[in-house]
Amino acid sequence: MCDVPMKQSSDEMVPYTAGVKTLKLKNSMRGINYYKTLIDIMRCLDTANVVQNVKRGIEYVVQVPAEYQAGLDAGQYSVLSGKDGRQWATLYEVLPNGKHSFACNMPIKPEELVQGNPIHDVSMNMQMMAMQQQLAKLTELVQDTYEAVKRIEQDQTDDRVGKLRAGKEGMEQAILIADPVQRRIAIGNAQQLLLEARGQIGETLKSKIQSFPSIPKSLVQQFFGRLSSSSYFSSKDAAFDAIQEYFQLYLLATKLLADSYYYLGETKAAEKTYRDALTFVKSLDFTNVKTLRNIHPREDMSDTICSMAEPYVLNERDKSIQLAKPYDTVEILMTGDEILEVLDNGR
Repeated sequence: MCDVPMKQSSDEMVPYTAGVKTLKLKNSMRGINYYKTLIDIMRCLDTANVVQNVKRGIEYVVQVPAEYQAGLDAGQYSVLSGKDGRQWATLYEVLPNGKHSFACNMPIKPEELVQGNPIHDVSMNMQMMAMQQQLAKLTELVQDTYEAVKRIEQDQTDDRVGKLRAGKEGMEQAILIADPVQRRIAIGNAQQLLLEARGQIGETLKSKIQSFPSIPKSLVQQFFGRLSSSSYFSSKDAAFDAIQEYFQLYLLATKLLADSYYYLGETKAAEKTYRDALTFVKSLDFTNVKTLRNIHPREDMSDTICSMAEPYVLNERDKSIQLAKPYDTVEILMTGDEILEVLDNGR
């Protein structure tokens, strides 16, 4: 939603519109040299109108469009063009109610971008950092689920789970490699292990689902089942827990594999990873597993994999796609004092 501009300006007024995916920079952010980044970005902007519109002690947002970056190398500028053909960033005052009041435009100076595009650089660096953090987080989740499977299987995990662990550890090491060529090779090796492990884990998952015994609805039949085995109910719960954990392993392997492809810019491979996962989960027959509700009639199983296997995969796919999307807008949050200081230091 656009905020209503509240201040007149001699420049063409641009109402505030939030970006689809916005990188928000502020002084407390880790991973960047904040003031150097501000000076570099301000160097690319015509700040002639800034001083007269900025007040000390007031908070501002500088909004810089990122869409024009794609056409930058080709010498084309296509977004946020005013009537005179200029492209600009925009300065907004942040009001107490959180809305944004137009202050002034800061036309982008194409001639300054010949020496480099700091807006593109900082957005890409933060994008890659976010994806590296996601890969690191996923490897931790894989480890946690791996430990859960070991407990369920009483440490009798086989090569298929061990291969996933090897792929996970390979990915952990790969994203720490500084050399981009060697990092890409190491990620590729880890991906191969993950691909093989996911296939084998999927087969184990399918086998456990197919071997799950149908539980009779009749209380009489259940009674005789308990007479034949004191663990009649608990064994069914344990089997279901194992199915859930193996599905979690399969899903994490899928996500780690797909996100690593997105990290390398291999979009088609990432998309295929999720397509294959959806095809696989659609092939699973949970008919017998669903009979578990016969011994737990009061429990809600609507959010288990019996009903939600496909939605779980789709949800992770959507999150991966969103993470991989480039930022379309960069917003820099700063005070009027910081703006004036940056302008003084950049001269």
